[in-house]
Amino acid sequence: MYAAAERVFVFTLLDRAVFPEHPLLVGHDIDEMAAFASKLAQEVDVVRGHDEENAALVMRRPAA
Repeated sequence: MYAAAERVFVFTLLDRAVFPEHPLLVGHDIDEMAAFASKLAQEVDVVRGHDEENAALVMRRPAA
């Protein structure tokens, strides 16, 4: 999906640190996901605070 984005790709993840065990949903290590995203995009931001169980990763493409 990042490859198809023109400028910015944003997605949310459940934060493993605060999301409880659940049979259908899985929390992720946000720092690990940000590190992986940094391998694809030069600029990656983590946005926390919009929901205590979620974090958003913002992957930006360089300006043309």
